[in-house]
Amino acid sequence: MKIGHVFLDKLPGDDFQRFVLLLEALGKHGLEQYAIVRHADLARRLANCEGLTVGYAVRSPVLAYCMMPFVEVAHVHGERSAETGLLLTLTRSIPYVITRHCNARQRSILCTRSVYRRAAGIICRTDAEALLMLEYAPESPVDVISPILTAARDDLEALGQRSASEHLRVYRRVVAQWQIPTLLL
Repeated sequence: MKIGHVFLDKLPGDDFQRFVLLLEALGKHGLEQYAIVRHADLARRLANCEGLTVGYAVRSPVLAYCMMPFVEVAHVHGERSAETGLLLTLTRSIPYVITRHCNARQRSILCTRSVYRRAAGIICRTDAEALLMLEYAPESPVDVISPILTAARDDLEALGQRSASEHLRVYRRVVAQWQIPTLLL
């Protein structure tokens, strides 16, 4: 299975570390992955991950869309990457999963609502986030996957493998259930 990741968040932080740990753990499961990120330093950190090809560092969702090769599932991480997933689905019929990093209610912007409603899966960190998403996009499947915490250094490997297994389950479900949208037929 080939997974494409898009991570366009602006500021480095814990999400960067969690993203790196997730991609490393998924690589240990034998997945072929492709990543498009915003920051060149993050791209350099990912360069040594097993089974991962790192694309160009880009700043916009449209450029990320243009640079994404064919993948079976796209995983867009965060709000800034969301439009890339929508473009991939509408133009190339590639299903996408979005990871939500925010605990606040979504603004009722048409494009944002469309992004979540067309997602083949939504991954939330907490049950509270999942409940908000069920209100916002009731038709989209929502999964709660606890983030890999960087504080517990001893258990980091085990946490990474558990998180990767849960993400892999979501990706497999998406591929198994995916149908080409009628808009594209």
